Amino acid sequence: NGNTEFIFDPTDENTKDFLPKYEEDSSYLIASKEGTTLRVAPISNPKLNNATVDINLNLDKDMNATGSMNYKFSGYSDTIFRNIFASFTKQDYEKFFSRLASGLNPNAVMESFDYASSQNKDENMFCNLKLKIPHYATNSGDYVFVPFDASKLNLHFLYAYVMRPFALTSRKYDFKMAGAFSFDINLEIHFAEDIKNISIPELENIDYKGFKVTLDSKITDNSIKCNYHFENSKVHFKQADFIPLKAKLAKLTKYENLYIIGNKEK
Repeated sequence: NGNTEFIFDPTDENTKDFLPKYEEDSSYLIASKEGTTLRVAPISNPKLNNATVDINLNLDKDMNATGSMNYKFSGYSDTIFRNIFASFTKQDYEKFFSRLASGLNPNAVMESFDYASSQNKDENMFCNLKLKIPHYATNSGDYVFVPFDASKLNLHFLYAYVMRPFALTSRKYDFKMAGAFSFDINLEIHFAEDIKNISIPELENIDYKGFKVTLDSKITDNSIKCNYHFENSKVHFKQADFIPLKAKLAKLTKYENLYIIGNKEK
């Protein structure tokens, strides 16, 4: 009769959404006396299924770092982590967050953490980590080399899950993604001493077959700010799309080995 339809699943107790995002693109049937056709639940905008990590680091003159790594989850990622956290003990949380910290840097020491309660459906899931990282950056002569952590998409645990369809070497049939997702890494680094001629790696922006990858960076005084954004807005692909997409997306992994390079002011 023209009224809005609402689709929901009453059986998932650990989700903020009436219809958990992992059930999008699923077929459903309305039970009606008149009968109707099979329908498909629409997929969300990838920005509604976002996971963001904000990394803020202060470097001293010896290139040791102190700072924070804060995660925010929404939509699909919120549901996944809400389910994970629902069964966690305090020790489980500590192990899990320690893994997040070591994903940023193997020398990272997690000093403290806090997180949202999985039972609180009024706010999105989040977790905040306080870190110190000895010898985070490297001095070499007049130059300083800083890991290009803005490009580490694997800091998002769900990224590997999203990209799982590309783990095969080839495909014989059409394929689909788990959903529409977006990931952001916001990296902010502050130097204790003057750094000049800062060079940030240039990444190839991608806008290809529903996938988008962009890098925005800004240098202000002795601070660097970077935003690395990844999203996929399509879920269904033809078999012929597989190799071209795999080749295009494979380039993303090479950036993790690059460095931000600066010249120390005399």
